[in-house]
Amino acid sequence: SAWRLHVSPEEGDVLLFLTGQQEVDTAVSLLTDRALAERPRRRLLALPLYGSLSHAAQMRAFAPPPPGARKVIVATSIAETSVTIDGVVFVVDCGWTKQRQQNPSTLHEALVVVPESRANARQRAGRAGRGTHTHTAHPRAP
Repeated sequence: SAWRLHVSPEEGDVLLFLTGQQEVDTAVSLLTDRALAERPRRRLLALPLYGSLSHAAQMRAFAPPPPGARKVIVATSIAETSVTIDGVVFVVDCGWTKQRQQNPSTLHEALVVVPESRANARQRAGRAGRGTHTHTAHPRAP
C-alpha cells in the first residue's frame, strides 16, 4: 500500500504504522531498495520513527521533504498520539499493535502482537496533517 501511494500521482506524504522497531527498519530498507531498483518518477524518502531513535533522527520525520520527493514515514505507535506531521495525507495502518501481557502462571511479561482496537485505528487515522484527506488501509490479517 505505501509503495502504491508513493507511485500514485496524488500529492502528499505517507505515514505507515507497523508494530515495532525491527519491522520499521525492515520496511524502510525495503522501500529504499525498491526505489533504487525501480527509480520512480518522484524520489522516495523513507524515514523511521520510533522511540529509541535519536532526537535528530526523529526530527527528520517532521522536516519537509526536498522538492520532488515524497516522505514515507514508517512508525511505531510513537506517532499514534499527540503528534501531527504536516504534509501527511495518507495513513496506512497494519491493524496490529504490540501489547505487554503477563502469563498468569509464570508471572513473566512479554510483548505480543494483537489486533489494534477501533479507537487506536481512529487515533492513527487522525495523524494526517490538518486540512488534508486521509486514506487508511486497515487489514485484519497478520
